[in-house]
Amino acid sequence: MIKINPTPFHLAQNIITGLAIILSIAILGTSAHTLNVFTKQQTSNPWWMPLWPQHYNTHGTKALIASSAITLVLCGAFFTALFVPQVNRKPIHAIPQHQQY
Repeated sequence: MIKINPTPFHLAQNIITGLAIILSIAILGTSAHTLNVFTKQQTSNPWWMPLWPQHYNTHGTKALIASSAITLVLCGAFFTALFVPQVNRKPIHAIPQHQQY
């Protein structure tokens, strides 16, 4: 039987998880900043067209913030779980191999 070395797969898994964390931080920061600027300047800035305030839909930006925050939390939890040493999973009532019944 051929044995496969799992080290490259773990490295790829760490790289992809780290990339997902970095990109979710970038999306979260960009969309939160855009929504913050819009809400601060909506009433005072004449360029936001106060004639039609109902035409501005911010639900997409709020969805970006929520989904990137959820992705960040879940990937962060997974990334920290990758580095926690695994518990020894030896059975409690294991019979040694040299004993025969």
